[in-house]
Amino acid sequence: NAFGQANGINVLNSFTTKNDDYKSNPHSLLVNTPTPLLVANLTQWMTTRFADCDAIFLEDVANEASEMFGLIKQNLNSAGVQCSTIKVDGDLSFDVLSRKLNPATNYVIIPSNGNKNLLKKIIPALKQAKQERFDCDFNLIAYPEHVLYLKDYQNDLMVIDTYMFSRFFNSKGFRTRNVENSYAKWYGGTMLESYPHMGLLGFDTGCYIIGSMGNAHDINETTDLYKGIQTGFKFSRIDGCEGLVNQAITLVHFSPDKKIESFIVLDK
Repeated sequence: NAFGQANGINVLNSFTTKNDDYKSNPHSLLVNTPTPLLVANLTQWMTTRFADCDAIFLEDVANEASEMFGLIKQNLNSAGVQCSTIKVDGDLSFDVLSRKLNPATNYVIIPSNGNKNLLKKIIPALKQAKQERFDCDFNLIAYPEHVLYLKDYQNDLMVIDTYMFSRFFNSKGFRTRNVENSYAKWYGGTMLESYPHMGLLGFDTGCYIIGSMGNAHDINETTDLYKGIQTGFKFSRIDGCEGLVNQAITLVHFSPDKKIESFIVLDK
């Protein structure tokens, strides 16, 4: 970043989330959206998509609340959303949850962290409420780390009607398979599996850079949104900052009709 600033060369930072050089360096392009901006975009979408919904916070007694949860709570309170809290100590009781659900009211339900143990504690009561409290409705908001638990909880998240937010998501659809098949053809073997998938990160980054600059465009605030296989790219300059930050936040909808849809918040 220092070299790019000294020599007038843009540097695309695809890896870190904690680096603050974009605040003072006009040549720094941060791909992984900083957590406060990630949550601000999420809560702005929530208050539009779930207008007039109340929020129920499920606070894990056994573990600390995450930084993301604190920001979500703060932003929803500032937006004037009606909020209430249930302390989760042991398994969440259906009766306790049901007493918070008023007829003819819609809710968003937000756990205080992305811990797998908390998810395990709240899933049964949420599923029962979805099946029995037909006089109201709710959606669960899931954290980026919940993608690691899909093997165990994907069907449950679908029943509950869940939206998971993240900086990236690989739906493992035909676009992924095409890249994997091309990789096997040209290089042999398979790409290393990881989260995020580093091979796909490189592929998306390369397509974005080549596609944008190949059209004789500099990468700046006017560059079109690129919806990659795993990562989206749309840079803008936030107030008080010299560099550019990626605003392409991904939301993944696990719907009751057994579908998984991922989309970029800016595109909805």
